[in-house]
Amino acid sequence: MSRRIRHPVWCAADHSCTAEWAEGKHRSEPASWVTAYGLIIATRTQTIRGRSQVELRAVVNLDQDEVTSRSQMTRVVVGADLAVRKAIGGRSAVRRAVHPPARRASVTR
Repeated sequence: MSRRIRHPVWCAADHSCTAEWAEGKHRSEPASWVTAYGLIIATRTQTIRGRSQVELRAVVNLDQDEVTSRSQMTRVVVGADLAVRKAIGGRSAVRRAVHPPARRASVTR
């Protein structure tokens, strides 16, 4: 059963907002920026307990060479962590991947 919720003015208040669920979140419409390397998408969220957050996604064009693209991916993750820490003045650091990328045999086409 859902409950009546007051949505912040920035909340999309549509199917993406789950604030009416027990552990849901208010969610804004995603904002996107085209960059020289790809795309950045940001979505503001707020837990039902009032904690504001931003979810960031980056679409980064990597090199076609597998070894180079793995190196680029690592540098992008570390660089993103450094940029976020600098922006918010925090001390957290990337400790480990939550879901490490699966190692699969490369496919040639």
